[in-house]
Amino acid sequence: MRFEQTGHVSMGCNVHDWMSVVVDTPFYAVTNLQGIVTFEHLPADDFKLVVWHPQLKMSDNQQVKPVHFPSANTMTITLQADFDSIPSQQSLDEFEFLEGY
Repeated sequence: MRFEQTGHVSMGCNVHDWMSVVVDTPFYAVTNLQGIVTFEHLPADDFKLVVWHPQLKMSDNQQVKPVHFPSANTMTITLQADFDSIPSQQSLDEFEFLEGY
């Protein structure tokens, strides 16, 4: 499926549909269980590093930092915000849009 816009997308999953995001860059990753991500083979350039989490209490659920690559140094990003609780399904009616699939 081709997505024409970036942002949150409901995918029709009654477990995780609040976690679906579309990005407009080939340079993205998901952290491992230790919160670590590695980017390799980035072109030399200025970038906007965006850390996104669905529960991050910041504008658009993200923290942004300008960075320049290449860099021989390891970069540590500390999130400067609180987190919301995990959304919970209150009733089956929340997913009535799935009827007929």
